[in-house]
Amino acid sequence: MGGSLGAAAIDRLVWDLMEAADQAPDKRFRDLAIVHVIGKRAGAPQVPAGANRGHRITYKAVDFLPDVPSVLGAASFYLGRSGAATAGEIIAAGLPALLVPDPQHSDLQQLANAEELARLGLGTIADQETASGRDALAWLAAHWDTPKRPAPEPPAGLIGEDILQVAVGG
Repeated sequence: MGGSLGAAAIDRLVWDLMEAADQAPDKRFRDLAIVHVIGKRAGAPQVPAGANRGHRITYKAVDFLPDVPSVLGAASFYLGRSGAATAGEIIAAGLPALLVPDPQHSDLQQLANAEELARLGLGTIADQETASGRDALAWLAAHWDTPKRPAPEPPAGLIGEDILQVAVGG
């Protein structure tokens, strides 16, 4: 996922990953199914003509996902940006994630989100300038059998405080 406007660096990484998977000696990578949120940015790169050519990788590019939690719930892995909403959705889905924070934010918010996901054991951070499809494929191989984690339960005390505040009108 590169976000609703897309991200050329994510697009290139996904297409490079597909090429690396197609050429990998490990045949399980040819059975990948990729949903690629390409966004709707003016002048964004178009899906290459060969993106779904003759190999067994199932590839679907979409401009936008109206129900990201459901798609992530069905996914086995995540590759993409690390905005706040996405970070929460990754935690809820319990997915292993290869995170490519957007370096253009002056406060580096996506990097902070990615670092927190890494601390929780849910994320690996990749630099958009240096990450390659082979790097992504190596990450995927290392996480292939990683099970999803159950969604964390909110602390009971926090729920109780919220109920009390609503009941008291505070």
